[in-house]
Order: sequence, then C-alpha cells, then structure tokens
Amino acid sequence: MRDRKIRETYENEGFFGEPQNPEFSHEDIRIGMILTTDCVLRCRYCFAEGGRGKPLYLTERLASRMIEEAVTPQTERMSLYFTGGEPTLNPDVVLSSIARAREYDLPLSLFLYTCGIVKEEILDTLIAEDMEFNLSVDGIPSVQNYQRPLCNGGNSSDLVERSIKKIIQQSRHELRAITTVTHESVHHIADSVEYLAGLGVTNLQIETFSPFVSDKFSIDLHSPDVDAFVTNFLEGLDVAHEHGVKLIHSVYENLLQPCTKYCQGTNRMVITPDGYVSPCYTVICGDHPYAHDFFIGKYLEESDRFEYYQEKIEQFFGRTVENTPECRTCFAKYICSGGCVNRAFTYSKSFRGVDEYLCSIRRKILPAFLYRLLEISERTSGDELHGTEAL
Repeated sequence: MRDRKIRETYENEGFFGEPQNPEFSHEDIRIGMILTTDCVLRCRYCFAEGGRGKPLYLTERLASRMIEEAVTPQTERMSLYFTGGEPTLNPDVVLSSIARAREYDLPLSLFLYTCGIVKEEILDTLIAEDMEFNLSVDGIPSVQNYQRPLCNGGNSSDLVERSIKKIIQQSRHELRAITTVTHESVHHIADSVEYLAGLGVTNLQIETFSPFVSDKFSIDLHSPDVDAFVTNFLEGLDVAHEHGVKLIHSVYENLLQPCTKYCQGTNRMVITPDGYVSPCYTVICGDHPYAHDFFIGKYLEESDRFEYYQEKIEQFFGRTVENTPECRTCFAKYICSGGCVNRAFTYSKSFRGVDEYLCSIRRKILPAFLYRLLEISERTSGDELHGTEAL
C-alpha cells in the first residue's frame, strides 16, 4: 500500500494491529439462551438437531438464574442472545428475560437467531423491543425450500421472505442473513446473493455445511468441493459489491481484529433448556452427541446453584492458535483465529485440532480477498474509502 491515505484508513480500523489474546471476563458479558430444542423447520443438515427428539423449553426461572449468575459487580455491559431450535416458539421467556436484564440498568444489546418463520404479532413485539435479528436463509427459493423445508415437508421460502421484508422495513438495526452452502447449492451462491439483495439484505454471512453425525436423523447433504466453493464465493463477492452487500465469511471475519482465539475468545455463557452451561450455541441439550465434551457446567435445582467443570473450561477456553499444532506456522492464523471450535472438533475429534477442509478454503479465499481489497482501495479516493466496508 503506497498511498498514505489508504494506509491511514486501514491503520485506523486496526488492519495492522497486534493480535489479541483475550481472557474470560464478566465485564462485557454475553448470555446465550437456548430457548427450545423445538423448531418449525426440518433442515436437512441441522447441527443442533432442531425439532428432532423430545422438545425441551427453557423456563423463566432458569433463564433468570442464568442472568443472575453471569452478571457480577464487574459487569459494565450485557448482551442477551436468543437461539434454539426456533427461539420464538418460547416468546414469554424471551420477553421475561429482557425485562429481567433491564433491571440491572446496564447497557443492553439483544440478539435473536431465527429461521424466519415467526408469528407476525411476535415479530412486531421483538422489533419494538429493539431486537437485532440474525436470520438463517439459504438463498433462492428452490435452495431454501430443499435445504430448509417446513416440519410438514412444505416450502418455507415465502414465509421467510415476508419476515425479511418486515424486519428490514421496520427494525432500526441492520438484518444479518446467514446462508449455509452445500454441494447441492454451491453453484447458486451468486444467484442467492442477488436474490437476497433484491429483498433488501445488506449484510450476509455465507458458510459451508459442516458434516455432522446425528443419532436422530440421517444427513444426506455434503460439503461443497473446495475449488467449487472458492470460485462461486468469489463470484458472489463481486455480485455483493455491485449491490452494496457486505459479504462475510469466517475466513476473514477477524481481519480487523486479529486474535489468537475464535468464539472462545468471547465472554459468553450459554444455558440449555435442561440446565447445562455450554460455551457453544450449537450444543443445545444433554442428549446432543457433543454434550459430554462441550458442557462446562450445570444448574443444580435442589441447591439452587451452578457447578462448573474446571477441566472442561480450560479445555475449551484455553484453545488458541499458539497451542494448536496445525495453526502455529499458518500465515492466516490470527485472522481465522483457529476457526470454529465445534467444526474443528467435528473434523479432528480434538480441541487442539483443526478443520482441514476449512483450512483449504481459507488458504485460497484469503489471498484473493486481500488482493480484491487492495484493488478496490487503490481505485477509490481516500475521501471515499471506508476500509473493508468497500467490500
């Protein structure tokens, strides 16, 4: 980067910063609530096994106790994350949890992870509560309907479209859409970006399907071929740029915040409907295949207290790119930060392993992304440049 203004712009964003090595703190606490294991969809690849097995629902009492446990005298900010299953199937606990959190009179952010099939009156209420929406949608209707059918096998696309439009029109927050790409949908990435842009989506995250072995249902989808995904993702990146859409992939998610840890670098506590404390939103109850490995604590109802498993805490939160052998010499280690722990565990069956499939994607996408970033920067004047927002 020879242009001084360009360099200053990226320096101000932290592009040339030193990697962080965060430790868990209650100062800025993120409280995750898995409201239910039930769901209105039957996604063909669901890593949370939503809607399969006996449905569990988080109680108001347990949600309140999790907030009380997570907030300490050191807490200065709080975020509530509602997920599932489909969290809006348990709306009363969503609202009671918001009310309980507001009693602390701390800066509060609210996030909902939804499939987009939400009753209109509930959606209206959540928008009024100042909720920020993260909505899973897999793209053009044919892909959405195939990969994310309703629980009765019907099409879901029209219902999801309706929610997307309503949120974009009425919420003061930017909607984030999340798309999962499989070997069936990989050639539709560009079409899906254009389709979602047409609905008003301006913030889109695209990730590949992660192979997952469930004892509740058969998964017949596969991850896309590495080269096919990279080629189609980069094409989608061009389409996104044309339509003013921010297209995110976990490969470069930490580009401006280099870090030795991925999600385990956040101050997060997640409560499951059956009372376990999980560091991961995707391990949603005690009969999940990864429960034994991921759960770091449990609520004991008889004594009304939480117990924690110190060895499990150190195993999860202690994972860094410095103690993960495959990461140590990788040029991208502080940008990908070792990647999703769940996906790494799925691939390697170890908390000190990596997802080699995703590593192959990273090695190809990241250089191409950086070259495009530089190219766009150099043809944009310093006054108009907004760093990575250019993409």
